[in-house]
Amino acid sequence: MEHKLHVEFSANREGVVLDSLLLACGQNRLAAHAKVTDFANPKIDGSYEGVLVTREIAELLNKRKTN
Repeated sequence: MEHKLHVEFSANREGVVLDSLLLACGQNRLAAHAKVTDFANPKIDGSYEGVLVTREIAELLNKRKTN
């Protein structure tokens, strides 16, 4: 299963910022952005967007069953 992952983030004592996450496999895509602050009492703010091509997922699952 060929896939691509691209991540851009920064971190310091105050928190972590996930500027960009892109995970792609075939036509399936997941993109996300997030910010985590106050590690002692974590607060998370973020969003994600995805595209799932069910035909591709079904084909992948069928290949795993036959192997």
